[in-house]
Formats: sequence, structure tokens, C-alpha cells
Amino acid sequence: MKWFLTAALLCNLNFGPLLAAQCESLMNELDLPVNAKTRGKPRIVRWELVDKTMDSLDKFEGPSAGCELTFGQIFKSERKDLYFPLTNTLIRLAPEEAFNGLKFYTKDAVEQGTYEHRVTFTRTGGLYARKSYEVYIFQYTTPSGRLMKVGPQLLLDNFVLKWEDIKDKVAYSTDE
Repeated sequence: MKWFLTAALLCNLNFGPLLAAQCESLMNELDLPVNAKTRGKPRIVRWELVDKTMDSLDKFEGPSAGCELTFGQIFKSERKDLYFPLTNTLIRLAPEEAFNGLKFYTKDAVEQGTYEHRVTFTRTGGLYARKSYEVYIFQYTTPSGRLMKVGPQLLLDNFVLKWEDIKDKVAYSTDE
């Protein structure tokens, strides 16, 4: 067992710079970090920008194994009073641990509750969709302690997180 730990440590030491270079090339190719354009009062990052950026990360074809990027590495903003939209795409692509236990708010900056976990369900049919597809929403605990779920509508920017709470959390991991 001791030799296994030694080998694992050596592999980590040898591949560390290589992984950093792969993450750097990912960031350079996708022009990250992107400027977090906002709208409204309070200042909320545009949900379209968040979804487009997260989708481009998800569809990246180059070498990126082992990359973990924080929200601050993907989006940049000098504002401290910024809110970040909790979209369906973000819930689908970000690691579950990124949001666990965080307080989230309505788009009017009123506290709604504490994020608990991701929920996936399958939607079928409808006027425009013949195939089924998965929708990602989340459950939360209200300030009174009741467990609730959002949805099933598209979230877009209906719910937001404080930028200060998430900027250092992992937003995207190729290990997921």
C-alpha cells in the first residue's frame, strides 16, 4: 500500500504543470474570463451570458482533463454588489457542491431559502418537442425549515446567488 501512495504522489507532482497548462489552454481558447455584463437593480449577470459560457465549456473539444475552474476564473467583475443567476444550465453543469448550503434570492434580492440539492426530471411531448429531455431544477429549505422545490419552469434569472458567495467555488470540472 505504501508504494501505491508514493506512486500516486509522484504522478501528481509530475502531471501538475501539465494539467495547469491544459486548463490555461482551455481558458485561452474560450477567452475566459468573460466580462460579466449585468442588467437591472440589483445588478444581475445576464442569464444568456451564463448559459452560453457554460455551454461552450461543456462542448469544448480540446485537452482539458482534470481542469477545475472557479466562477471567478470563468466570469470577471469588479462589482461587489453583484448577483449571479441560478439557471437550469448552471445547475446541470456545475458540481453539486458549488451550491450546497448557499442562500439564494429572488431577482428582487429577497432571501428565498438555502439550496439543498439538484433534482432531475424528464419532460416529454409538448407542441414543439417530440423527444423527451431532462430538466434540472433544485430543492431548497425555506427560512422556516420547509423543504421545497422550484420549477418546473425555466429558471433563467428568477433566482440568484450573491457573487461574493460563489466567486471562489468550482463552477466547472472536467472530472464531473
